[in-house]
Amino acid sequence: MAHQGDKEIEPFLRKQPATTDMAEKLGNPDAVFRDSLVNNLVELVDLIPALNFTVDPELDQLARATRDKLANLDPENLRTDLRYGGK
Repeated sequence: MAHQGDKEIEPFLRKQPATTDMAEKLGNPDAVFRDSLVNNLVELVDLIPALNFTVDPELDQLARATRDKLANLDPENLRTDLRYGGK
């Protein structure tokens, strides 16, 4: 039998591979990635406040700070930086 919490955390678990995918893709300068790579991670971070069951202000702050940094990432700039070694 599924727990009530399982239903609430399930969307987060579906998005979890986004972090692994982004790390793998950005670690390989020859990798091809779509804009959705960044967008999927933004969606994951957007779920954190809803899953903050303990109402931890540090977790909310971490989610906001991460969201702000991700919002400034332009996938095309990431592609260029990877191809040219950040130059």
